[in-house]
Amino acid sequence: MQKQESNNGMQTKVLSNDPEIRAHIYQQIMEFQPYITSKTLIEIIAHDQELDQEEETTAGPLPERVLIRLTEGESKLEAEGAGETIFIAISEAKRALLRELIRIQDEVVSSTDRHRIINSILSNQQSH
Repeated sequence: MQKQESNNGMQTKVLSNDPEIRAHIYQQIMEFQPYITSKTLIEIIAHDQELDQEEETTAGPLPERVLIRLTEGESKLEAEGAGETIFIAISEAKRALLRELIRIQDEVVSSTDRHRIINSILSNQQSH
């Protein structure tokens, strides 16, 4: 049920044709914009609940699980999220992946660069 398409220069693989789920996915992946390029492939992969039916317990149904994977060239970064609904699972996966992207960025960007960026932003705000 996956479909590959291009949106705002991003390549995405969408897990559903449901308009509500698609809208939620696009809303969530927009937060990756500062960390990716137009060549980054974003995949949203839903775990097939039918494969886990025998694992379901008396405690209730298993949570929805979603994996978000960013791929560019040979580099790959992914995070999984789980929740009662597909929407919660997507949001959790996005949050986990953003935490990792921010951690990587913090390691790469030195404190001097960070101060330069902050000063640049503040200078531009004051000139408006």
